[in-house]
Amino acid sequence: MKHLLVLYFVALSLSVDAAPGYPKVGDRVPSHVLSDIRFQPRPPFDISKNNKPLVLDFFTQGCSACFASMPKVSELTKEFESKVDIILIGDDPEKLPGIYKKYHDRLKLNITVAFDSALFNKFGIPSVPFVVWVDAGGTIKSITQSISADALQKFVANQSTGLFETVTDDQTQSPAIKRNVNKPLLLKNNGGYDSVFLYRSVLAKWIPQSTAYSWPEVISYKLKGKLEATGVPLADLYTLAYGDTVIFYRPPSMSERKNAYGDWWPKAVLETKDNSLLVSDDKKRNNLYTYTLILPPGNRSSRALQNAMRADLDAAFPYKVSVELRKMPYWSLQVSPEARKLLATQGGNSSATSKDRYLGISLKNYPVTTLLSLLGSARKGEMPFVDETGIRTNIDLEIDALLTSYDDMCEELSRHGLSIVQAEKLMNVIVIKE
Repeated sequence: MKHLLVLYFVALSLSVDAAPGYPKVGDRVPSHVLSDIRFQPRPPFDISKNNKPLVLDFFTQGCSACFASMPKVSELTKEFESKVDIILIGDDPEKLPGIYKKYHDRLKLNITVAFDSALFNKFGIPSVPFVVWVDAGGTIKSITQSISADALQKFVANQSTGLFETVTDDQTQSPAIKRNVNKPLLLKNNGGYDSVFLYRSVLAKWIPQSTAYSWPEVISYKLKGKLEATGVPLADLYTLAYGDTVIFYRPPSMSERKNAYGDWWPKAVLETKDNSLLVSDDKKRNNLYTYTLILPPGNRSSRALQNAMRADLDAAFPYKVSVELRKMPYWSLQVSPEARKLLATQGGNSSATSKDRYLGISLKNYPVTTLLSLLGSARKGEMPFVDETGIRTNIDLEIDALLTSYDDMCEELSRHGLSIVQAEKLMNVIVIKE
């Protein structure tokens, strides 16, 4: 599984340990001198005394989203160079510069980079991407996960960036609630211990100050009759309730024996006049929900969890949901007869070794479905990639391509006799109607 973290890119942020110095919007940025500045070098300077708007974009070698955003950040750096200083902050001054340099040289990036693990520790960066916006006076104006032209224009005009702020658990703890007869039964031990119930389900609006995003990939027997989902769009709750009980929206991993990817359409299809309740705006983080469900002993199958969840959603929202068999588009991975023989593995230990992170990868004795994950990461969209190569054995394959570029990937795969063709097939589709 360790290798697959490199391949799937589904975890678009990489968690790191938080520290007490976590920056807060409205506070002055602490004094800290950046000295190890490279690629677009400038003299060492104190970030609290820059006297010009400053955007600090933190990244690590394990963050695919960070590397994928760098070409755009480079363009914005040039566009706003007279108004804002944009600086990438890397966490590892020993290994990361070499990795970044090859990416920098290949894409001809135009970004100033500082490598400073001390600033990571001082800020207690909880995850990356992580962007700190500091005005010319040294005040932290916003904390976001991305940089855009619109946000930069508002920033230099001393307006809100329009992007959400990041918070940590220690900033959002609520004080204990005393016993109150007007509160719901068992809530925070109101009227009895909150562990004595036999069955419980709670559906509530999620707020940024509560808990982080978290929900299971699917409802399966592994949940043992307990489900907790926080910060979830309503359409995704319906997908959990009506979807398969094995993974169906991404290719199988090395360790998964069952997977329904390609048999199901990855996301619910919305056929409603007004979708505002069903989807969430990533910037506003609205229309997100928290849902918890605990079933009584003796009835904790995955199907029982889904049936209870469906009943709760039906009671709370005015939608009709069904699973229909529809002809849907997909990307078909195909191979020439000659290439099928050449790709067959020579055996040995299974390994997936990246070449300077996102500049290529070497697959040894790996399933061909690994390519579906790489292609899906490079080309964002709902259409799934389906393996129709007919290859039943593992493969050996050297990929020399920019893994964040779909066109680069397709060109490289074609050199090995592999091609991507758009096709249609019958799939199970979760449909949400009025």
